[in-house]
Amino acid sequence: LHLMRKKQIDQILALLKQFRRRMLAYDTLALVQNYLWIAALGMLAVQVIGRIWPVDDLLLYTLIPPAVFLLIALIYLFVIPKSNLSVAWRVDQDLRLKERVSSVIAFESSLPRVFPESAELFDKQREDALAALKHANPRAAFKLVPARRRLLSAAAVFSAVLALAVLPNPMDDILR
Repeated sequence: LHLMRKKQIDQILALLKQFRRRMLAYDTLALVQNYLWIAALGMLAVQVIGRIWPVDDLLLYTLIPPAVFLLIALIYLFVIPKSNLSVAWRVDQDLRLKERVSSVIAFESSLPRVFPESAELFDKQREDALAALKHANPRAAFKLVPARRRLLSAAAVFSAVLALAVLPNPMDDILR
């Protein structure tokens, strides 16, 4: 009985791992799409400042905002951990599973020992959560869809940055 319970929990955790990977990709894509325009605006600000005041290595300074933005996105993707409970909770919310998975993860550590008379209920709960996760599809739950309007906004600002970087800068004469 204990081996069966352990096997079910291992299966649930393995399925949650698939959801975790997809969820991280989804969240990172959302972060990039939502805030890419800020990096582009930072680049534009550097280019405008470089046209008002003479700035050595203007192109290098222009690349700092997207480098910082990329660093933040990578930290979000690789450094910020997602616990099994937080992933389970998010899966429950996004798939409308009514806390079927997160309650199994939360209860598994202590409640079966505290309430041994409810062992059958916990077994059924694990089976239900496992069945729900087996029928769920991480790709369908977390679709990686581009946010066209936000990306077009960032592209417009990047176009202005590119135009300013390519057009002659009057401050270059002062630097010479």
